[in-house]
Amino acid sequence: MGNSSAADQDIKSALTSIKIEPSDCPVSASIKEMLQSSSPLSSDRCIYRAPVDIRKVNEEAYTPRVVSIGPLHHGRKGFEAMEKQKLFCLRTFLGRTSSSLENYVQVVKSLEDRTRKCYAETIETSDKFTQMILLDGCFIIELFIRFCFGGPYEEGDLLFSPPYMLSNVRIDMMLLENQLPFFVLEGLHNNLLSSNKQNKIPTLINLTKTFFEPMISRMKLLDENGIPPLKHFVDLFWFCQLPTSLEARPKDYEATSNCIPCMTRLHQAGVEFESADGDRLFDIDFNNGTLKIPHIKVTDCTEILFRNIIAYEQCNGTNRFVLSYMSFINDLIDTPKDVDMLIHNNILTNGIGSSKEICSLFNAICKDTEAGDIPHFHGLRHDLNKYCNSTLHRWKATLKRDYLNTPCKVVSVIAASVLLILTFIQTVCAVLAA
Repeated sequence: MGNSSAADQDIKSALTSIKIEPSDCPVSASIKEMLQSSSPLSSDRCIYRAPVDIRKVNEEAYTPRVVSIGPLHHGRKGFEAMEKQKLFCLRTFLGRTSSSLENYVQVVKSLEDRTRKCYAETIETSDKFTQMILLDGCFIIELFIRFCFGGPYEEGDLLFSPPYMLSNVRIDMMLLENQLPFFVLEGLHNNLLSSNKQNKIPTLINLTKTFFEPMISRMKLLDENGIPPLKHFVDLFWFCQLPTSLEARPKDYEATSNCIPCMTRLHQAGVEFESADGDRLFDIDFNNGTLKIPHIKVTDCTEILFRNIIAYEQCNGTNRFVLSYMSFINDLIDTPKDVDMLIHNNILTNGIGSSKEICSLFNAICKDTEAGDIPHFHGLRHDLNKYCNSTLHRWKATLKRDYLNTPCKVVSVIAASVLLILTFIQTVCAVLAA
């Protein structure tokens, strides 16, 4: 981070040293003027539009439905009613505090320059920007508090009536393009805590966990003291999916792009499947012919959640652990029959419809992504391919599947084996007697 900031400063210095000379032709003068007014991208940027290639696969997964948060979708047609709702929330929010509206405006203004640098697009300084950030930030915190404590509600409140509205708002707040920097929420929340009339407001992390846990069950695993400084909500979602250990498994395997066989082929090679204990996605283990995978429930928001986390990994240059996991699961699923096997072994719960829909979801979610060097599953892929390529394991699996899969067949195989042995002994005795 320090090297990046130093490089940014060097570029900025170089740009400011460019001067327009009287002898410059109009084209040179125009270019120099543009260079003087340009600035390098901030190293603090962390809120992006989803890359075009992955966005075009499913644009709805990256586009807010009912509410805009931040500048990237601000002013979007159809969100006018929710913009009025933000004013209702601001009024209730201010009723919780002895601090004035002006104090909260100053909190946002003091963070304005830092806030603008968090967006990958150029955001101009303006009072409208400050107003938008203040309304969105207070809206989020007030929504969290209402959800946590169950009210208060006002007549015409859109957040909790109709019932589906809250789910839509929650989904919109999971989108990468619909984020506020977490430090803005912390600034507003800290000011609320210091001036709260009842002093019963939970920490911002606990409010966030409580609000998103109905859709992201792994939020409950988070220890507040173990969470690093967060950039925004998608950064938190990414963090709560990370493996228990960030080391490759095992260390001595080199990077490999080899795919693993699907569930059907693994089963044909003798691999058994079990649902692993625990809720960490990455706690996948293969030992003694048994592949253990933590349970995953696929719901209406699963695709949206993982698509936006993967988009964040693609844009932010961070370790692509979630993409690694989704690529692994994608390898396991070639057909709806593979999905049925995951369901049968209690590894997957289908909460969206048919097995065909699940198959399509996982096959499309990694499309047009750049995996890069992802070490976490190298050893697992190596072990599975080695096991499936073993002639002995395939022979044992065929024997078990075709000849020992029912009690009657087991008895028949034993009887045939005994008969074969007796015939062999009889033949040997006859030869010896001769």
